[in-house]
Amino acid sequence: MRKLITILIITLAAISCGKIKDAHNTLNDIETFINERPDSALTILDSFDTSLLENNSIWAHHSLLHAQAKDKCYIDETNDSLMTQVVNYYDGKRDKEKLFKAYYYLGRIQYNAGDYATSMLSYTKAEQLIDEIDDISSKVFFMPSLECFIKSIMTIRKAWSIIQQQEHIMNQPVQSLISILAN
Repeated sequence: MRKLITILIITLAAISCGKIKDAHNTLNDIETFINERPDSALTILDSFDTSLLENNSIWAHHSLLHAQAKDKCYIDETNDSLMTQVVNYYDGKRDKEKLFKAYYYLGRIQYNAGDYATSMLSYTKAEQLIDEIDDISSKVFFMPSLECFIKSIMTIRKAWSIIQQQEHIMNQPVQSLISILAN
């Protein structure tokens, strides 16, 4: 009986390992076409076997690809809690490309939520990782977007600064305004 239970446990472990390897392979395959066919990638990711997401590595990779596919399909996510967890997962790992993408998509989500200051921090962290990435296509694909978002956030900050200056001027006594305009 003990031998039968041992064989059963070993068989289940082998099946489980096979499913995990298949899941990793599926996610790696999705990565090859997600930029060209994000709608197909999103469909596959949405139908993914959720029991496999109990594995942290699969969960993080799936969540990262899901955020990427949604972004490419123009589905604006505004809740950053999941992507924050993905960043935390990859922060201690050696995979700098996934950490770069996690920070980038965290910044996108924060930007979509209107949290421009925090998104700027996430974009800055992504930008700091760019030299550690070997994959040229990631650099080429993400850098223009990253630059565009950083410039738009800087423009928003500059506009806010001008508005604050105008409010300060408008709160000055009338005589002060006349002397400012006269100069």
